Amino acid sequence: MRVPYTSSISQTNRFLKNLNDYLDSGTYCDLTFIIGCEQFPCHRIILASSSPYFQALLTHRFKENNLNSIELRDIEPQIFSLLLHYIYSGQIELDENNVHELLIASDMFQLDEIVQFCCHYLSISLNEKNVLDIWKISNELECLTLKTDAEHYLLTHFRSLIKLDMIKLIPHDLLIKIISNDDLIVDNEQQVLEAILIWFINNHEQSSEQLFDNIRFEYISKEHQKMILNQIGFVCIKLFYETRSKKSVEIWNLQ
Repeated sequence: MRVPYTSSISQTNRFLKNLNDYLDSGTYCDLTFIIGCEQFPCHRIILASSSPYFQALLTHRFKENNLNSIELRDIEPQIFSLLLHYIYSGQIELDENNVHELLIASDMFQLDEIVQFCCHYLSISLNEKNVLDIWKISNELECLTLKTDAEHYLLTHFRSLIKLDMIKLIPHDLLIKIISNDDLIVDNEQQVLEAILIWFINNHEQSSEQLFDNIRFEYISKEHQKMILNQIGFVCIKLFYETRSKKSVEIWNLQ
């Protein structure tokens, strides 16, 4: 008779605790990572088993395969320490001071579970002041779910970004994507125009292509158009007339 059994959670936790104790005490360590002025003794087989990155680094025919110490760059010692203890213990603590660096490092080391932890942390931490930074890092690292969450936040909190003067920091392509989305929440079309003009003043060296094509001028009275332009400044009026699209010329006649 064959009866399969699986280790209990307590047995797994005991195993991980022993590994972590070996790491902390340096027992059986056969590899040292050097980061800046700090050294991190560890076990080659544990690191090689933790991710495709370390597996390739330590088992393929790289020169590092035969070295007792390996120097790593582009990572801070405290971040590597957190990741190393996660590999051994299965536990890590995220906070607003380390989550960005941990996301970048775990993506580099292909520690996918930590990438997911970081993305979830950032997603539930979205606010008007950090949403653009979170969008940029998610776009760079191709964290698609986090990127979608950040874009949804921009669509639903667009008015707050205008009040906080954050509009001027939005990348051109992202601004186009947001203002052309039918799910954009604003009080009226004047707010979209105001946001575009604020961005335009602060980024006039960049392309204005498609910007003004996404304003529904038919919903803005001429009085409001003139009022907004006067509030933004006459410098913007000159820039606006020099670059506005053919569609805008047809619809927005201030004469």
